[in-house]
Order: sequence, then C-alpha cells, then structure tokens
Amino acid sequence: MGTSKGYIAPTSPQWRNAKRGVTSYLSDPTENKKKQAISRYAKAIKMDDHSLALASTSFAGLMAFISSANAVGLNDALREIGREDLRDLDPQDALDELLSFYSNGGSTIDDSLVLDCMADAFDVLEIEELSQITQADLNLLLNELICQFAKRKFAQMFTKQAHEKCTLIEANNRLSEVQEYIYYTLKEELNRTDAPPVNPKNIGDMPVVKSIIDKAFSIMEQWYGE
Repeated sequence: MGTSKGYIAPTSPQWRNAKRGVTSYLSDPTENKKKQAISRYAKAIKMDDHSLALASTSFAGLMAFISSANAVGLNDALREIGREDLRDLDPQDALDELLSFYSNGGSTIDDSLVLDCMADAFDVLEIEELSQITQADLNLLLNELICQFAKRKFAQMFTKQAHEKCTLIEANNRLSEVQEYIYYTLKEELNRTDAPPVNPKNIGDMPVVKSIIDKAFSIMEQWYGE
C-alpha cells in the first residue's frame, strides 16, 4: 500500500481540492468519482516540486548508471560512482545496494517510496541481479518507474485520510482500486504513446526525466474533465 503511515499531506489549495475529491470517492466509490479523485491528485502533484524533483533525480541517476554500464561496461560504471565494492556482494544484494544508493538509502519517507518504486519496477521487468541491469529497455524501465511512483504516491498522500473515513478493510480496498486503476491505465497510455523513445544519451538527465513524469501526470489529469 505504500509508505504512508504518519504522512501529513500538504495544505495547498490544489491538495485541499484533491483531498475533497478523495473524500467524495470514499463516500461514493463510483467510476466517475474515482476518475475525479485521480485527476485532482494529478493536478496537485504537478505543483509539488519537492516530490517530483526528488523522484526525478533518483530515477535519472539510476537510468544514467544503466546507460553508462551499457556504454563502458558494468565494472567501469561501478568505478565511476565509487561503488566497486558491489562486485564483491551476492548478486541480488548488490542490486539492492545499488537501488539504495540511488534513493538515499530510503532515509526519508519520500526516499523510501522511491526505493520501493525502483524495487517493484525491477521485479516487473524480471531483473533480479546487478549483472542483468544492462538487459533493461530504458524507456520501458522509465515508464514502469513512473507508474509505480504515481500509484504509490497516491497511497502515501491519502491512506491516513481513507482510514479516518472508512473501516480498515474498506479503506484498503478503496485505495487498492485507485492504485490499480492508476497503474494499469497509465501504463497502457505511456506504452502506446506516439512520442518517440527518449535518446539513451539523455535519459539520465534529471530535467528530461521530470518532463516525462510531468507529462504522465498531465495524462492522468485529463481522465476527468473539470
């Protein structure tokens, strides 16, 4: 469900409007209300520069490392970031350490969310060991990271509110319904977009990654017209 325990949502007008949308959905869990809640959430998150910058920086760093590993080899790429020590670890542990490296060790609730996104994305792409990262399609990986972020961030922002409005079972069911809708619908739309693939030379640039994340939330915002 995400790392949302104890999280207090921002209080900007956009987030207050998003919170009202979620309250409306929790009270009347129709398809229309769900889309409205997601749209308002997407509009609010686009104004949250801190969250988007943190995720963009972490994702871009990971993508840049993979791009470097493809270009110069895994060992040299590890040397470039000062993590030659990962070569001495168990292959799965080495991958976990790399993801931790690019998410500040999950030291804050937002870093932990980013770490979970990375781990889940690699699970979906069936990348289990450090040596397998060069097999990843960078555009598919970035889309997967964005979808994971979009669904997990929703839970982070609204789990406390859902538990206050519903029983535990109802709250978890409602949140899961929204998260699954976000994940699968956004994934379908990102993978079928007519936009050209991102150049591997640019995919590790934070502004490029942030612009793609912004576009993804703009797509979600259009799911319900207000």
